[in-house]
Amino acid sequence: MPWGRATGKQRETTINERVRIIELRTAGMSFRRIGAETGISCTQVAEIYRRWTLAILLT
Repeated sequence: MPWGRATGKQRETTINERVRIIELRTAGMSFRRIGAETGISCTQVAEIYRRWTLAILLT
């Protein structure tokens, strides 16, 4: 197994965490700040926001 490489899956975010991310972003908070508050990487926060707001718009 290579050193320094992440192995395994990260835990899946809960619905409550996803809702919180959308609420904070809608309130104007940056992805970095949301990530710092929730303990989720800013990249993952941005992806969750993009995916879930798109899903909301399509329904």
